[in-house]
Amino acid sequence: MRLVITLIAAASGGALGWWLVRGDVRMWERFGFTAGPEFTFMVFLALVFGAIAWWLTRRLLHGPKLTNDTWTLYLHTPMAQPPKPSDLRAALERWGYQLELLPEDTLFGVPLRVRDRRLAHGGLLLELKLPDGDDHLLGTISVEDIPKGTYGELAQYLIFELGKLVPGVQFRRTFSSLSPEDAATLEPQLPDRPHYLPV
Repeated sequence: MRLVITLIAAASGGALGWWLVRGDVRMWERFGFTAGPEFTFMVFLALVFGAIAWWLTRRLLHGPKLTNDTWTLYLHTPMAQPPKPSDLRAALERWGYQLELLPEDTLFGVPLRVRDRRLAHGGLLLELKLPDGDDHLLGTISVEDIPKGTYGELAQYLIFELGKLVPGVQFRRTFSSLSPEDAATLEPQLPDRPHYLPV
């Protein structure tokens, strides 16, 4: 499908190029010259039309190109009461998100997929575990999103709200060399309403 559309677009570009230069080609041929530059122009238009069609069909069929980001979470204090997915969803929906969290029965021990019901592409994968002994790793948040998209911003609100549900949560970008920060430090950085809420 995508290849067929691209070939049709390339042929259309070549046909348009021929229509634009056909008078010049015939004139040069009457004088015994070849029409090299004109044919080069035709090929150029065919390639441009084909490339545009290839990009547009990819965007329409598969959505925008997504990037990945990962956050690592830590907990150095005992967890009094593990929250439920419904607690986290309710906290995030107060910011204007319309979320689906699957599975719905636990936050710990299984990957939790988080997506806004208004978006067709991207999402978050929250993987948490109960810290054990000297192991302070709480889990990770994997983000798949377009640059400056909903889920990249949602990850920060999620960390902030998780820190309120589980006091003592710290975070950092997985590949950052910086020390982890408390989730509460996000509060003054987050706007009163997310900038990239879907409409």
